[in-house]
Amino acid sequence: KKVEEDLLAAKQRLEQERVAAEKKAETQRLEKERAIEENKRVAEQKRKEAEEKAKLEEEKNSITNDKSIEDNEAVVKSLKDRRRKELQTMMKDKSLGREERKRRMDEVKKNYDQLIAEAEA
Repeated sequence: KKVEEDLLAAKQRLEQERVAAEKKAETQRLEKERAIEENKRVAEQKRKEAEEKAKLEEEKNSITNDKSIEDNEAVVKSLKDRRRKELQTMMKDKSLGREERKRRMDEVKKNYDQLIAEAEA
């Protein structure tokens, strides 16, 4: 009887250990999936940022090269309007987290401030 109880207890411990190992493996699998998704999200954000930066540079070049806009005030107004629109678009983007949105908005502000300073100079 004692042997049967010990054997039953050992089986229960083994079953508990097996269940715990399965839970641990599942947790690790989910963590890896989350990490992969996070990496994809970060890569996508970096790609978007690179596109935005290229677009901004292109706009800067087009404004600088555009001879039809001779008035500095018009250039500055145009830059400020574009900055405002880009910031509003970011504020509406619900896929961005609070810190990421703030970081990106600060970057846009900095870039446009530089462009505006150059246009005013």
